[in-house]
Amino acid sequence: MKIEIKILNKEFYHKEKLGGGYYDFPQYQTEGSAALDLVCTEDVTIGPNEIKTINTGIAIWIGSSSADVVGLVVPRSGLGTKGLVLANTIGVIDEDYQGELKIAAYNRTFAFPETFKLKAGDRIAQLMFIPVIKAYWDVVKNFNDSTQRGSSGFGSTGR
Repeated sequence: MKIEIKILNKEFYHKEKLGGGYYDFPQYQTEGSAALDLVCTEDVTIGPNEIKTINTGIAIWIGSSSADVVGLVVPRSGLGTKGLVLANTIGVIDEDYQGELKIAAYNRTFAFPETFKLKAGDRIAQLMFIPVIKAYWDVVKNFNDSTQRGSSGFGSTGR
C-alpha cells in the first residue's frame, strides 16, 4: 500500500543534518516492525504535568491508497516507562486528513517531577496503519438470539 507524504518542514528533512547523516521520512526500523517511528522536528521541553503539541514536519494522505485504512499514532514504550506518554493515548489519522501529523505529549511525572528535554530528531511516537471495518446499523426491536450474559453490565462475568 502506498501512502502520499508531504514534507512540511523542508529545513528539517534535508540531506545533511548537524553531526552528519540525514533525517529520513518515517520508516520501519526492522523487517518485523509493525509501526514507523515519528520524530520531533525541534527541541522541546515538557515540564511535569504539562502537555505540549509537537510537530513532526510531515503530512500524509491515506485516502490516496484507495483502501479502508486508518493511521494510529501510538506511544513508544521506552518513553512511557519514563513518564512521557501521548496525551490522548492513541491518535487517529482518518483517511481523508491531510494536515500535519502532530503529537500531543503529556509528562505524567508530577509525583516525582522530571522535565523531559527532547531534541530535534528524537523518536517520540509510532505510526501504524490498520484496516477499517465500517459498521452499519440494523435497527431491531429485539435481538435474534439471546446470550448467557444478556444485558448484564461491568463485572458481570465474575472476572
